[in-house]
Amino acid sequence: MAMDEWLFARAAEEPDSVFVRLYSWNPGAITIGLNQEIERAVDSSQLKGTAVIRRMTGGRALYHDPGELTYSIAASASGASSGILGSSVQETSRLISTALAGFLDDIGFATQIVRQSYPGFKEKDGFNKLSCFQSAARYEIVSDGRKIVGSAQRRINDTFLQHGSIKLNKQAEHPALSKKADCEPEPDETQWIKGKNLSDISESFSRNLAETLGISLAIRTPEEPEQQAIETIRDFLMKNPLMKRNLIKRSDPVESL
Repeated sequence: MAMDEWLFARAAEEPDSVFVRLYSWNPGAITIGLNQEIERAVDSSQLKGTAVIRRMTGGRALYHDPGELTYSIAASASGASSGILGSSVQETSRLISTALAGFLDDIGFATQIVRQSYPGFKEKDGFNKLSCFQSAARYEIVSDGRKIVGSAQRRINDTFLQHGSIKLNKQAEHPALSKKADCEPEPDETQWIKGKNLSDISESFSRNLAETLGISLAIRTPEEPEQQAIETIRDFLMKNPLMKRNLIKRSDPVESL
């Protein structure tokens, strides 16, 4: 989460760039949406040692198991990326979902893009009680009748960040989010999907995204000052994991937490 918040700040400073990050989780963890009520979204008595953190994006509570692929895309609607990723939340979501569907089709998943949000998606009671994969919003992706990608976006001024959880395996349940009191968190190990590991699939994802959006992607490793900035944000989040963060354009992202 610290890296994603740092990328959001970089996108505000570099409006002509698109930042893409891919990662997995070990150990697994639960994230909750920006505006969710922690007491209603998560059963703290069933956490069993699992970490919980509030995302800077919206959406619902989600257990990130070690077998998923998580993406984040940050860009500025005022820069060159506006013609690629659109100028509104809905348009950006549609374009990213189109790229994701192409990637999933490429690795063997037959997918459909949801054209209308599921009934009750926006109801407040369900918003806090249902987990991310128990409902689907417009432009999210399903495969064989199950939601396979859950995404959430945050846009401040001209800058946006979209998070997404891609469930290449079955949806892992967690007792803190599930109605099944006897379910257990998934084991903390990288799972193999169709003979490939997450590293192989990440390469396919990046290639498909670049081709679909017509952009060039290059691997970038943060330099020492940048790494220090990320670690500062990480330390803040570890001490304040459930705090709502009102990120704005600042040269120093820590001052906007």
